[in-house]
Amino acid sequence: MRVRLSLRVPKPSPRIRYDWKALSTDPGLQARYTEEVRSRFQLLDEGLEPSSEYRRFVVVNEEATRLCVPVLDKTRTSLQSRHPDVVVARGRVEEARLGYVREPTVERRGILNEAKQLLFSTYDKIKGRN
Repeated sequence: MRVRLSLRVPKPSPRIRYDWKALSTDPGLQARYTEEVRSRFQLLDEGLEPSSEYRRFVVVNEEATRLCVPVLDKTRTSLQSRHPDVVVARGRVEEARLGYVREPTVERRGILNEAKQLLFSTYDKIKGRN
């Protein structure tokens, strides 16, 4: 008899990200959301215990959010490492490194350090733009 143990875990479902800024800036959306919560919350019994009442309130809010609040788009931020200026600066660092590896002199070490500083300043410049 063979027994096989599998330690695989299913992937978690992606979390839905709601656009709360749209809700805070749009009065029409706020009114619709408020109306949804009120209409669903009025159906709750007032004689129940507070913990179950709160759970129902949370469910009501989740349903109203799903109906009224827009979902954020799935966009990735652009990688700074792929910016053309960074690619050029990284190429210079690689050339300087190879030159230093071929002939390790003080002059080539200085060239390598200058290329590294240029790369760091290029990253800083790109971060400042974003």
